[in-house]
Amino acid sequence: PRYLSDIELPEGLQATANVAEALEGADLVISALPVQATPHFIEKHRGDIPADAIASVGNYLEAHGWRSGEQVVIDGIADDPDPAMFEGGLKPKKTVAALALEGLAPTDPLDPAGLATPLRLEEEDGMRYWLGLQNFYVITRYNHSAMYAMAVWELSRAIAAARAGS
Repeated sequence: PRYLSDIELPEGLQATANVAEALEGADLVISALPVQATPHFIEKHRGDIPADAIASVGNYLEAHGWRSGEQVVIDGIADDPDPAMFEGGLKPKKTVAALALEGLAPTDPLDPAGLATPLRLEEEDGMRYWLGLQNFYVITRYNHSAMYAMAVWELSRAIAAARAGS
């Protein structure tokens, strides 16, 4: 493409202005679209987008309240919490202090007045607990599933770790 003609891309990375070519066989697609253009783009190119491709949704997340530099989730320590506490939805509604009084405390310091969502997900070794913060909730606006949001968060951590190691 004419805008990158003087930039050498790493082996295996290719830039193109042809959407169908860019999406063909792609495992990861990074795009920079205005949030209002994303639905039109997806609809127009639906046939070109691989079913298992991951698309960048940075603008979408920002438009839904992403707080740059803030945490997504914090590990929690459960002390016999009432199972009903985990049925209140994904939006942070209770203060960290209130959740601690109800049996779910953060492992790292958090503002006691900050809002969080109590989370528990079953893992191979049993239940694991977290406090979901605003950015976790924002991820769930794209896909309304705590498991999806946790997978996105864990994938992002793995990518960041791999980039830091290279």
